[in-house]
Amino acid sequence: MELKVLQWHWGFFVEVWKLFKKHNSVREDEEWDRLIREATELRERYPGDFSKKIIMAVLDELDRRCKYD
Repeated sequence: MELKVLQWHWGFFVEVWKLFKKHNSVREDEEWDRLIREATELRERYPGDFSKKIIMAVLDELDRRCKYD
């Protein structure tokens, strides 16, 4: 894999981690709105099926935590 591609993935994972960390205990509608807005912005910066799947997995996990934790 080319260095440029690895750097793209690294940058994406760093931003996804920050999103997860920032919203790890999301509970209120306003915070959900911010999370969705930030996830959408992240998706626009990192287009493609791979980023879509990872972002959706993060959103699913945060939703699961909200319901069961």
